[in-house]
Amino acid sequence: MNCRPGDLAHIVAPYRDRSMRGLPVTVIEAHRGGAVRAKNGCISHDRGQDCWLVDGHDDRLPMVIGDAYLRPIRDPGDDAVDEMVLRKPVPLPVIQPELIRERMPA
Repeated sequence: MNCRPGDLAHIVAPYRDRSMRGLPVTVIEAHRGGAVRAKNGCISHDRGQDCWLVDGHDDRLPMVIGDAYLRPIRDPGDDAVDEMVLRKPVPLPVIQPELIRERMPA
């Protein structure tokens, strides 16, 4: 599972409600079934997957959301590798003209 109770997380694609993508939430606890009523009166429930009860500063919360739609926001640790850096192209070496002139025969 991506999250743990107490994590700050954000909702990611392909979550069905696009207006909630990127919304920061707090992971409360693993959801074991049953319906949850949000502050705006909407009801959410699990759909047979690993789900979390989440809350935050939005009238559509609290709600139940699948773990696959959450990404935790936490310190990854000292040995973490940034995946975006791995995708960056390696820069080409810079050729210095003075070195070329030194190596050319006269």
